[in-house]
Order: sequence, then structure tokens, then C-alpha cells
Amino acid sequence: MRQRVNIARAFAPSPELVLLDEAFSALDDVTATRLRQDFKTLAQAQSTTFLIVTHSIDEAIFLLFGAPAHLTAEITVPPHAFEDRALSDQIKDEVRTLIAAGARVH
Repeated sequence: MRQRVNIARAFAPSPELVLLDEAFSALDDVTATRLRQDFKTLAQAQSTTFLIVTHSIDEAIFLLFGAPAHLTAEITVPPHAFEDRALSDQIKDEVRTLIAAGARVH
């Protein structure tokens, strides 16, 4: 229920961009499936762009390719990348550059 409230709060101000970082990973399969569908419905209804970080291929496929969509960027983060300050900064710059260039999922 807490995650459902978080999703509602994220969409309340009609944002242009929503960031998801393992948003459904701590949930049981039934709840995660329902919340993914709710998220997807809200994102489509508000034409909201979202950036998703997930280790679940099924989740990525459902959210990105279950509707008209295309992937415009993929960033591979090496293990322990954020222990190396220079590499961490490089990855962050890459994400910022992609966002500034208009990388988005339609």
C-alpha cells in the first residue's frame, strides 16, 4: 500500500518525468504486477516520460514494450562503479547528457 501511495504522489503534480529505481523489486509478484499496471496506466494517461532502473527483464519488457514504446538509451554500470569517483561522475554525466538531448521512452 505504501508503494501505491508513492506512485499516486509522484503523478499528483502531473510531472513530465518520473524516475523509478527498483520501484517494484521489494513487492510480492501479485502486488508488483498490479502496481506496474497502475503505473503504466497513469504514465500513458498523463503522457509522462519515465526513466526506469530495474534488474527485472520482465518488468522492463512490460513497462517499455507492452505499449507503443522504444528504448532510446541503455547505460551499463560496471560493478563497484560508484566506488570510483571519476567513473561515477562519468556515468552521471552520461545520464545528464542523454536527458538533455531528449532521450525518452515514448
